[in-house]
Amino acid sequence: MAPRSLDTSYKFPTPKTILRVSTLSCLVVAVVTVLVARVTQGVARDLASFLIIPVLLFGLFYFEYAIVEAMVKRELDFRFGYLQAFGSWAITFLAILAILFAKLAGKPSPELQENVLFLMGVFGEIVFVGNVVWTYLQEAGHSQQRAAFSGQRSRTPAKKAGQNPGWPHSPAKVFGIATAFFLVVGGVLVAVRPLGSRLPFPWHGHVSQVAAGYLWISTAAPFAIFALVYWGIERLWGRAFEIPATRIHFICTVLAVIEGVREYVSWASSWANPSSLDSPETASQLSGVFALALLVAFSFVWSVWTSERV
Repeated sequence: MAPRSLDTSYKFPTPKTILRVSTLSCLVVAVVTVLVARVTQGVARDLASFLIIPVLLFGLFYFEYAIVEAMVKRELDFRFGYLQAFGSWAITFLAILAILFAKLAGKPSPELQENVLFLMGVFGEIVFVGNVVWTYLQEAGHSQQRAAFSGQRSRTPAKKAGQNPGWPHSPAKVFGIATAFFLVVGGVLVAVRPLGSRLPFPWHGHVSQVAAGYLWISTAAPFAIFALVYWGIERLWGRAFEIPATRIHFICTVLAVIEGVREYVSWASSWANPSSLDSPETASQLSGVFALALLVAFSFVWSVWTSERV
């Protein structure tokens, strides 16, 4: 494990701890306000509805930190982590104050869920990407200094034997394995009749019933696309990719797919309501998917940027 980024890291909690505590704190407050809202029609109901957004976003940020740090075997920069955590709290507090002040003024509570979801999600993901890039640059600088001091090469080839055993060196293979997994599971769901439940799917202005296996197979598309792109770059340009960078890209792609599935499940759970068909998902409601898709694009560009010619 690399040394911590700040000397004060031994006195203050890590950003990952702050994000975990923030998630639990918002969840507890949301539950309490829900209980209070059952016996009163006051501001508690509005706060309970709003606090769902910080719970989801703080939880997403925490899992991103935990997964990325576990995969790259080092801690991310604390300064960026504190900026992400406290910046997100600032947005949350401003929204809570806006709801309270509106209630004190006798005005209807503002609908801030979509705005906070977009603002806090985009801010948090941009800072997180900056954190990953900055941490990687610091690690690369330290590696070059150690290599120069020992008289060795400043960069280690990405395909060095024995590096990161258990994780394929080729990102095309990593994404290809994920593609095969989704295709096989989807094929099983289609072939086995007891598992062949049908789910709603919007198509040309109406909702059709589609086998769940086919929807599961569709989640293989982004992994298949990246597998083909990586394979082409490796074959045509002779590039070798660094394992930490491809790990981050793979994790970001998984998170984006999970967020897309979550949005679909949220829509599908209410599709039986006729009024929901007249209110399709809007861009603001899909801000989480867009933010993660942007993160996937950044991580892919970074993976290509850090690759080497072999």
